[in-house]
Amino acid sequence: MSWLKKENVFFHLTEVAALCISSQLQNKQEMLEISTWHCLGFLGVMAAIENSTDLLIDARADFQYAFGHIPGALNIPFDTENLSEQLSQYSLQDRPLIVYYSSADCPAAERLAARLVAAGCRFVRLYPGGWNDWLARGGDVAVSE
Repeated sequence: MSWLKKENVFFHLTEVAALCISSQLQNKQEMLEISTWHCLGFLGVMAAIENSTDLLIDARADFQYAFGHIPGALNIPFDTENLSEQLSQYSLQDRPLIVYYSSADCPAAERLAARLVAAGCRFVRLYPGGWNDWLARGGDVAVSE
């Protein structure tokens, strides 16, 4: 795998094209801004789950997470006020993370990913298709009780 280290954060250099296509980017400048994130598609997320290599972070609101989420995902809403508590509770700085939201149409996953990086997380990736892509491809669903 090819990794780029920028400001002590590691970014994977593959699968950027999938995000660019799924986001329906309008110009090259948008592509350059988004390409700093390593993005995974459905199969990449499935492999990470099967290999237990990454922790999935669901950036949606608590009630959305409760009604259904990717199995094993931790809910940290993108606008959470207690991010530092969750960072220490789950030791997120040292874990590879995959952040997702509903779909690529909303920048909430990128916002949370940026906050995680700013808080010291070094291995942050995005699943731009998010919850909608997961459901459309028949991924397993977990619900909170």
